[in-house]
Amino acid sequence: MQPMIRELETNQYVKVSSLLASFGYCLAVESIITGLTKARIFVDDAASPKSAFTWFKGRAWVAGEANNAQFNRALRVLLAKTYYRELATREAQVFILHYTTNWEPQTKAILGSHPRTRSLRHYYHLDATRQTRDVIVPDDFELHLINTSLLAEAGLENLSEVVDEMQPERLSIEDFLQKSFGYCVVHGKEIVGWCTSEYNTAQRCEPGIATVERYRKMGIATLTATVVIKHVQAHGITDIGWHCWADNKPSIATAQKLGFTKKCEYPVYMVSLEAEQTGS
Repeated sequence: MQPMIRELETNQYVKVSSLLASFGYCLAVESIITGLTKARIFVDDAASPKSAFTWFKGRAWVAGEANNAQFNRALRVLLAKTYYRELATREAQVFILHYTTNWEPQTKAILGSHPRTRSLRHYYHLDATRQTRDVIVPDDFELHLINTSLLAEAGLENLSEVVDEMQPERLSIEDFLQKSFGYCVVHGKEIVGWCTSEYNTAQRCEPGIATVERYRKMGIATLTATVVIKHVQAHGITDIGWHCWADNKPSIATAQKLGFTKKCEYPVYMVSLEAEQTGS
């Protein structure tokens, strides 16, 4: 019997563009389809796919025909034999599953009894051509581009956290430095906040942002995001996306302060890697 799940070659990814079109708010999907992000895509039929599953470093997207029992069973095996093990080697406890609404009733078929929590996320958008906020660095603070010089600086507190932020969406630090960019704010010998581009295409960008807790409510997040916006303007990027959890009020407030407007809400499952229960 022919297997009911097949992996596409990178030059075949365009075949699933229509299936994944519902994730148009998620730049990661566009980056994957265009080959800028090295992910993996599996389908039921390589010649004419009707169901698709995409995986990249703990983030997954499932779309297309949901009532595809053979594909769903094969996908459940693929997750168990390949990706749960991959995550375990990285000591990850959960992964994020993005899905189109027709897939919600079928999630048990592909996840079994692995515990999962449905969470809501927001997507905001900014037309970078209209952003005019000035970059104002407070006294005793310094603004730095994240580059090899910064990464080589000895004794810089929180540098490891910045390095961690560079890698979830890129294959390596080198991959980040070649394809992405970011800025951080330094106070003394401590990095107190940073903003990095997570995915980039010719016209679009999505940043990730963090501020050390004791430096919050000081405008650090606004500063790092503003300089990233200035960077993308200088490089011809016009559309900037911002994703956050629906209950992350500080992130929402920062996005709105910067001029982002809310475009949509979307659900995801946070899937635990706890062992399946007997009889599932």
